[in-house]
Amino acid sequence: MLQALTRFGEGHAAELTPADFTDEEGAIRLIEDFPLDMFVRMKGLHYADLLPYRRELDGDVRIPYVGASGLILLKSGSLRQRDQIDVECLKRIRDGLAP
Repeated sequence: MLQALTRFGEGHAAELTPADFTDEEGAIRLIEDFPLDMFVRMKGLHYADLLPYRRELDGDVRIPYVGASGLILLKSGSLRQRDQIDVECLKRIRDGLAP
């Protein structure tokens, strides 16, 4: 991941090392053209815990992402109003009720 990120934007990620990614809650924020938050653990979950929620956008390049149910899991219980709105919208998407 770090090698790929050195080619992203201005390359500020080149200053990061594996030691920056400790097994604790919280994000490492990389700001290039837009902020990119990277988590080792979120709500007590690791990457492997989220694999059942993995989806892929298939096109010229395969892009993995966390589907609606996984995002609901991660955002549920948040005190941020934006996350609460996201959870309601994601539930509608998951349940096929949304445009």
